[in-house]
Amino acid sequence: MKRREHLGSLELLVLLAVMRAGRNASGIPIAREVEQGSGRDVALGSVYTALARLEQKGLVVSELGEPRRAAVGEPRRIFG
Repeated sequence: MKRREHLGSLELLVLLAVMRAGRNASGIPIAREVEQGSGRDVALGSVYTALARLEQKGLVVSELGEPRRAAVGEPRRIFG
């Protein structure tokens, strides 16, 4: 029998935020969406952890996007 995996409250909020933010949403806009939608402060690290769990469960996908500034920084991870 397959083990059933449940989503935690933050995972649910993050999943809803990804859906609301639409395609090409990165961590910071997703965190803002969670904060606005739930009225609670959330650490950016917690959002990325929840996104990783959701990706492992097959509920979101990610890809590397363009860096914010062409000359500086690593590519952003985009979720959808």
